[in-house]
Amino acid sequence: MAKLNGGILLAQALKKEGVECVFTLTGGHIMPILYGCRDAGIKVVDGRHEGAVYLLTKRNKITIIEMLGQVAAGQEASHRTRDLETMEKGGVNIQTLAAVQSVSDAGVAYTDKDGASRFAEADLVVVSTGQRPVGADLALALEEKGIKVTRAGDAMAIGKILANVRSGFLAGYDA
Repeated sequence: MAKLNGGILLAQALKKEGVECVFTLTGGHIMPILYGCRDAGIKVVDGRHEGAVYLLTKRNKITIIEMLGQVAAGQEASHRTRDLETMEKGGVNIQTLAAVQSVSDAGVAYTDKDGASRFAEADLVVVSTGQRPVGADLALALEEKGIKVTRAGDAMAIGKILANVRSGFLAGYDA
């Protein structure tokens, strides 16, 4: 049995309250919560490519499906270079100019840059709407299914990282 920690306890409490999905900005400091959620059967939706960099340290197989021509285009150059090198060394499969078609329990169906249909098997799906407020369609689709959506950061308007982090914090705080 895994050693009990705060992440496991929080995930158990969330499961008991009927929570089925957690939306987050991943970082190493909350990974115990994410692993606790995974083990409790709670889906985790993340909003940043940096989550892929961290998940590599846990020996996960990663596929990034990016609708733009490059990953992390708006990130500071030194951090972007470091993250891309880490992802390349870790064998991350980066699909640019790709479009997600559907997400299921088995993984993600998408079209690649040539328009071919592809499928990436997955037990964890990370959703990022990136540097442009392009998540409106996803938000509307979730709202139509009765899922409460709170927009924060770049999902509302392109902004600076500190303002976006504050916006995300306040969205979670007010929930």
